[in-house]
Amino acid sequence: MLGIGFWEIVLILLIAFIALGHEGFIEAAKKVGRWLKAMQRELAEVRKDVEDIENKITDELNGCGNKNDSQQIHREDRKNPPT
Repeated sequence: MLGIGFWEIVLILLIAFIALGHEGFIEAAKKVGRWLKAMQRELAEVRKDVEDIENKITDELNGCGNKNDSQQIHREDRKNPPT
């Protein structure tokens, strides 16, 4: 965890508590919590997007995407024969 141990975190929190006071420390903790939650949501969304792209590329490399596309084209040709 960034090379910070338990006692270093305790010391940082204690200094923040002394500097901000009781009310300020609580508000700062709420803001940090909201920020971390927002970052967690954004990272989950990016992770999902990367997995979707990876799956799409894998399917195309394995030929799955091309096979379905060609089948769809043949079906449309049968429905609308050339005149």
